[in-house]
Amino acid sequence: LGGGTNTLFSDDGFKGIIIKLSVKPGSIFAHMSLNVSYVSAVDVCFECGAALSLPYSVNQTARQGLSGLEHLAGIPGTVGGAVFGNAGVKIFSISDCLKKIEVINFDGVKQILDRKDINFTYRNSGLKNCIITRAFFMLKKANKNDILDVILRELTKRKNTQPSGTKNAGCVFKNPQNDFAARLIDSLNLKKYRVGDAEVSAVHANFFINKNNCSAKNMLALMDFVKNKVYEKYNIILEPEIRIVK
Repeated sequence: LGGGTNTLFSDDGFKGIIIKLSVKPGSIFAHMSLNVSYVSAVDVCFECGAALSLPYSVNQTARQGLSGLEHLAGIPGTVGGAVFGNAGVKIFSISDCLKKIEVINFDGVKQILDRKDINFTYRNSGLKNCIITRAFFMLKKANKNDILDVILRELTKRKNTQPSGTKNAGCVFKNPQNDFAARLIDSLNLKKYRVGDAEVSAVHANFFINKNNCSAKNMLALMDFVKNKVYEKYNIILEPEIRIVK
């Protein structure tokens, strides 16, 4: 479990082992290397632990004048979680600047996986039966103010288009090819539609809000209802972006 974003646990709990990498000061999983290694006059290799906060990584690399992660500004969670889910925006995914990762498989064996050996797709890394422990990114030296301008634009866009300050798990569904889940849901006038305390956001239709004491059952019922309505109207099957753990 990274930062717990984009994750929905069953009301019955989870009968298994959950591993969450330590974020305590000094933890090898929460470090970042600001003594970056220069690959060329422009390219820089940046390395950090998988439990490091993604927003912190974005801000710190920007302040070092390193470009590559700035479009991820405002996305919560950890670096490892972002790599696992191939987090990103319309024009960029974290895999675009990833060089390699360190993982430990379920037999306890440590491995280094190059970017080319990982089957990244939209909001998916294809990684299974392993724990991401470190990530290495290929960034570029750039003007710090230009990078900070991109971050400000991304944060402003999120503030204006997403339900900030609410209890939500991020985008519920992946965008279908050549379309947007939010547009499809909004076109059916489903904003503010509610099942128990789970509600389709009035600001962004692909965000479902916990209005008070929402259960996983409420959220799953709302997801099923919206998914069925979209399929009935458009013959499109929405695929969850939220990971459902039972």
